[in-house]
Amino acid sequence: MKRKQKEDSKRRAKRKRLLEDLERKWKSLKDQWRVLLQKKSSDVGAPYPGCREAIRESYKRRGLAEDCIPVLLASLSDNTIKQYNASLQKWWTFCSEDNLDVFNSDSKLV
Repeated sequence: MKRKQKEDSKRRAKRKRLLEDLERKWKSLKDQWRVLLQKKSSDVGAPYPGCREAIRESYKRRGLAEDCIPVLLASLSDNTIKQYNASLQKWWTFCSEDNLDVFNSDSKLV
């Protein structure tokens, strides 16, 4: 019985760590999108630069040191970039077609 309780306790602890990790990643993604959406309006109609470049720009706008940015970008797997890229490219196209600023659009306009 005690062995089962220990195993259950370990499983709960592992789930808790996973949930905390997911929450940190989610917050980071929300922060990155917020920064991307705050870019100046002169970017309306600019061609899609690609996912890594968009994230690079968000890091710059957050004030990260230039030498840190390549390390942070390298930490993102190719599959993660592919997932982000699909959504970001659709958003970019939508904003371009409606003459909205990709990085700083009022949610009421969207």
